[in-house]
Amino acid sequence: MSSGLLEVEPVVLRNLGDAFDCFEKHQQNIDYFVGWLDGFATGSSLGRGVVHLARYLHEGEDPNPAVSLLPASQELPERIAGIVPKSWMWRFLKPFVNDRGIRCVNLAKYLGSRIHPDGHTYRQSLAAFSFLLDYVPGWKLSYGSGGLIQYQSFIPKDRAREVFETLLLLSQERG
Repeated sequence: MSSGLLEVEPVVLRNLGDAFDCFEKHQQNIDYFVGWLDGFATGSSLGRGVVHLARYLHEGEDPNPAVSLLPASQELPERIAGIVPKSWMWRFLKPFVNDRGIRCVNLAKYLGSRIHPDGHTYRQSLAAFSFLLDYVPGWKLSYGSGGLIQYQSFIPKDRAREVFETLLLLSQERG
């Protein structure tokens, strides 16, 4: 590894098909994929969202690799936007953790992601890219006593499109 930074490119997805097309298109030249899908989107927008493609910087691309490789350069900031202590952030999330709030957040995230043109890239530390939820310590507390059910599905590639579409539809059906 010649840098502690990644080159990150967000890609807007109109639907779940776009997500799988993006994975197939970039699987040979990308080191990491992380995605967000709007679980409330329906019809031809089912599975809309954003995927962030990331690759390690090659030798010579990082102007100061000695600094970006330092452990201190991989630490997440203590404050959001340099102002709000990140330990408070879960309290700000609490009013949005309901159907209406999540729908609004999803729509804002999707529309906000469309601001940048395709091909827009930025650099981010490996830790910041890999541990996005750690920006908000205790984020699960915003869900209250009912909590959050989180799971990861491992599906054979040849069935993935069909199974993930079914998972989204079943999740919507069951609320």
